[in-house]
Order: sequence, then C-alpha cells, then structure tokens
Amino acid sequence: MSDRIHSDQSQFDLNLWKQPIAETALENKVILISGAAGDLGSQLAKDCAALGATLVLMDKNTTKLEHVFDHILAAGHPEPVICPVDFLVAQPVIYVDLLAQLSEQFGALHGLIHCAALFDMPSPVIDIDAIAWQQQIHVNLTAAYLLTTHLLPLLQQTVNSRIIFTSDSVARRGSAYWGAYGVAKAGLEQFAHILAEELEKAGKVSVNTVIPGPINTHLRHCAYPAENRQKRININRITPFYLRLLDKTGDQVHGQIIDAQALLEA
Repeated sequence: MSDRIHSDQSQFDLNLWKQPIAETALENKVILISGAAGDLGSQLAKDCAALGATLVLMDKNTTKLEHVFDHILAAGHPEPVICPVDFLVAQPVIYVDLLAQLSEQFGALHGLIHCAALFDMPSPVIDIDAIAWQQQIHVNLTAAYLLTTHLLPLLQQTVNSRIIFTSDSVARRGSAYWGAYGVAKAGLEQFAHILAEELEKAGKVSVNTVIPGPINTHLRHCAYPAENRQKRININRITPFYLRLLDKTGDQVHGQIIDAQALLEA
C-alpha cells in the first residue's frame, strides 16, 4: 500500500477524478450510508445501487428511507436494507447489534459513507443553548465516531474497504455564526486524519473526506435561504467523487480531503 496517496501529500493526479466508472464497479459490494434519507445521501444510495452495490440505508426518517428503497427496487437494482436509527437517542448497544446483524446477513462491509448531519440556522455562539450545542456535536461528530469504530472490525475483514466522511468548507475557515456545526465538522476532519494514520500501516481500509461545496440541498437552503439556487452545484456532479473513492480509484487515495468544488473548477 506504499504507492497510495496518503495524508502527507497535498497534491495528487487530477486525472484520477476524470476516470470513467464501470457500470458494474460496485457489484457485490455492501455499502452503508448514514443520512440516506437526505438529499446527498439518497442520491448517493441510488447511484451506488445503479453500479451494483447492496445498500444499507441508515437514517431516522423511515418514510423517506422507504421512498429510496422503492426507487432502487423499481430500477431493478439489488434490494437494499433499511436501518432506522436516530443518532440523537441511539445508545452504544445499537451499534453493537448493527455489527452483529451485518456480520450475520452479509459477512462483509465494503464501504461506510457518512452523510448524516444536524444543522440549525447560523447564529452567534452566545445564542446557542447547551442542549442544541450538545445535539449538533453528537450527531455531526460523536455519532460518526461511534458508527465508525463499531463497524471497523467488519471493514477490516474486507479487502480494500472504504470509509468516507462528509465535511464542510466552514470547518476549514472557522466562519462566524456556524457554531457547533462548524466545530463538529472541524473535529470530524481531525478524526478522519487520525483514523487514516492509524490504519495506514495495515493497508486494509482507505479513509478519506469529501467536501461537496455549495450543493443544492435542504441544508444549504437553511443556511443561505436568499441564495440563488441556480448558482448551487447539482448533486449529480458531486456524487461521482464518492463513487470513484469506492471504485478502484479509491485504492490509490488515503487520508485525503477531497474538495469537490475545486476539482470541478480545475
């Protein structure tokens, strides 16, 4: 695995992100997506399924998960599994049970994509009450830690498995009014970096982070309600970065933060 692009290399071949993705690139792969009922997570689930993956759809919104399930099934793709979990109330035993269920049902986990997010309107730190702060830190950071560490044994049993975190540009700037969400995303990037370094030597699991940029989602609209939606990036232009990390391209990339908008503009 010494030929991989790892965390202390700031530059990598842009051609990696222009490689075509085979129609069966994710065939026989089992991939869990948290936040699979959201705009980004649901589109990723549909795209992964179209490439042959079997999806584990995790979110608290069961109704929306069922819509994603129905779409995937109607398209003739592998039948996904619905996994309703509310990160705000989920106890550690939930993740223990999840590992046991996935091990029994599939015996493998090839990918874990973190898309779950909790976001309130931007506001000064002084106006954020303690409960809201704790909830955003928990959903946006602690839950990702819990899910990752509990499923890591199964990921490590699989050859060339992937963990992909989703961050936000505000985590890099420490922008005013982004409060607990910004703090959590900054922490998430550090967690991903630490995890990547710890797993580097074993060479079994690739860990990377994607920053989607200003995509056209409900979360973006909540943050910038007056923004012209036509100036936002279509989600369909962003999901290929995740797909390439899951595909053979991901064999060469580890410990990186992928700025999707910058690569689109390069």
